Amino acid sequence: MSTPTEPHDPSKRTAPNLPPPSPLYLLWLWLKIGAQSFGGGAATFYMIYQTFVMKNGWITPEAFTQMRAMVEIVPGMNILAVTILIGWRFYRGLGVFFALFGLLLPSVSITLLMTALYLGVQDEPLVQSAVHGVVPALVGVSMYTMWRTAQPVLLAGKRAGWASLGLCIAVLLGCGLALVIWPGFPAFGLYFVAGLIFVVQTKIKSQIKTGGKP
Repeated sequence: MSTPTEPHDPSKRTAPNLPPPSPLYLLWLWLKIGAQSFGGGAATFYMIYQTFVMKNGWITPEAFTQMRAMVEIVPGMNILAVTILIGWRFYRGLGVFFALFGLLLPSVSITLLMTALYLGVQDEPLVQSAVHGVVPALVGVSMYTMWRTAQPVLLAGKRAGWASLGLCIAVLLGCGLALVIWPGFPAFGLYFVAGLIFVVQTKIKSQIKTGGKP
């Protein structure tokens, strides 16, 4: 069985003008992501971002960030929610099926195999050393993924004005500080407060533009 061909030079075209991948090629991409995304959520998000935003340009950075924000305010696994949104974006129900099947089949199979192998050697000193070494790498991947996610938000804030950029940075740092001070604070509460702050900012800007008229 031949490997699906890569799209021709996608880097020179913008996301809105790109034709969507074929259903079978979409399945192939998700199979590759599922087979390569070692390291949990951060690594998987990085692979998804690299495939659909950076490499092929089918989704803009802003749209990907909006999807990340959307899935944060609903319960459940964020990775699966983003996978569903991307699949639905291209081929509705069929896209969702191919996306979930492609992501889960190799990752679940490899996880079961590696778990069985790890249980037999988990007490070996070399294995413990390797596991300790992987942790900093995972943190680094997570930091890079979060930076790529934050970039479109900060750039959009800068385009809207320095006040909007300052508010974005203040909310970003404020949410982080709140979790440091109150580790048990529900994340949904932070999302609600942050959304309310930006709603108030938009209303204030609107009133300023209209001279205070409602």
